[in-house]
Amino acid sequence: EGKINYKGGKYTVKAKKEGASLVGTAKAQENSFSFTFKSGGVFQAGSDTARLQKIPFPNLGAKWAGEKITLQADNRSGNTYSGKLSLNGQEMTFKGHIDGWKLEGDIIMPNNKEKDFTLEPEGNGLVFQAGSFVEVLSPNTAVTDIKNLSNPVTAVAQPVTQPVAQPTVQPVAQPAQTAVGGNIIAQLGNGLSIEMVAIQPGTFTMGSPFSERHRDGDEAQHQVTISQPFWIAKHEVTQGQYQALMGINPAEVKHGVGADCPVYNVTWNDAINFCAKLTEIERTAGRLPAGYEYTLPTEAQWEYACRAGTTTSYNNGRDITGEEISRGLGEVCWYEYNSRDKVHPVGQKQPNAWGLYDMHGNVSEWCLDWYGGYTAGAATDPTGPNAGSERVKRGGSYDSDADDCRAAAREDEEPFDASDSCGFRVALAPVK
Repeated sequence: EGKINYKGGKYTVKAKKEGASLVGTAKAQENSFSFTFKSGGVFQAGSDTARLQKIPFPNLGAKWAGEKITLQADNRSGNTYSGKLSLNGQEMTFKGHIDGWKLEGDIIMPNNKEKDFTLEPEGNGLVFQAGSFVEVLSPNTAVTDIKNLSNPVTAVAQPVTQPVAQPTVQPVAQPAQTAVGGNIIAQLGNGLSIEMVAIQPGTFTMGSPFSERHRDGDEAQHQVTISQPFWIAKHEVTQGQYQALMGINPAEVKHGVGADCPVYNVTWNDAINFCAKLTEIERTAGRLPAGYEYTLPTEAQWEYACRAGTTTSYNNGRDITGEEISRGLGEVCWYEYNSRDKVHPVGQKQPNAWGLYDMHGNVSEWCLDWYGGYTAGAATDPTGPNAGSERVKRGGSYDSDADDCRAAAREDEEPFDASDSCGFRVALAPVK
């Protein structure tokens, strides 16, 4: 609990920790809003920001664990902290100040010599790595009497707790649900689900024309027929969905953490395992259409769904205008130009004509196929080469230039590699 200053007004905050975020409400006399406070000192509330104004704890809290010390403090430069460390039974005086998200200063050694140190953020910005000169022989050695000398109301006194392993929640079988237009809802339990958009069979031109700017040589145009209906997820698989099914969230705060953000740092094999588990759950619950399974989309299915009837570089009807930045791409895509080097909650950009979001950017998406050259001539339901060393990725990501976010752009990566910009989107397709 505490207070924040938001748009010039003061709000009382009540929140609880969920993963790496604080989730709760902020209330004033006449209005309130929900929020998620993310790590780093500046917290996101909708499209605006809110800064911590006052937290009613006078001390800076810290606790050693191995060679790490966990601290919580505001990030304004100039705040000075002083106290004592007990290391291996010896008491040392500690003096330091916040510089951005670093804690810098001196440790007075038992021989009265001063030792410079910098505690730098690691992980979510609350864990600071001590320099190699600090030898903590006993984990969880107490840090005592650390006071904020210059601003005693803004630092937080909090004990460090080790993350508690959360049990995997098994989805609960529920009656099959069908949305408007034949969409299917895959149930994950705990109120989480994946909406699958129905895609009808059809024929389209896959690849890019020679006239498309910044195209690559592996995008030869050819006619492809998708002969059977399939479903594809409306959104990229989110971190909340992945954790609900797999019991972990591999995302990093550096590139974006949030239940509604796309999952990343997953291998092709991880994505396949997610699909297999979802298939098992939906089949057991009696919700799986006969002859279908949850899987990754083939490269052809992905491009067919991405284009949604368009023949331009992007599915909003625009062609690429520049290699790094392209006019109008920001309407449908988080990419290097507008992403601030991180993922964003799914569904914030415009969907394509078939109601699919983030087919361009945010995270690149694993496809089922091995990477290889296209088959010459027309093809029906192609699935790529029979073998290979890399799998296909599509769509580009938050750290991609405009040319890599085109509907025809292709990438490849080894199936056991995980990237901080690659996730996936599930398909419900005929069993192969």
